[in-house]
Amino acid sequence: ASANDPANYTNRSPFPMIQVLREASITVALEKYPEPDEIPGDNIRFANQKGLAYMQALRASCLSAE
Repeated sequence: ASANDPANYTNRSPFPMIQVLREASITVALEKYPEPDEIPGDNIRFANQKGLAYMQALRASCLSAE
């Protein structure tokens, strides 16, 4: 992917973070999302549909919401 691909915004956080996942939480999530393997692809399609400017603005809004 190019550096300007909106999909680049689907796999990064505006802040460093540690994720703590509980097995029970994963079980509930998997029950609600019958095809969890599709989530990354759905996110990429959404980002590409919205475009680079939208994704940049969304990230900027997270950084300025202090």
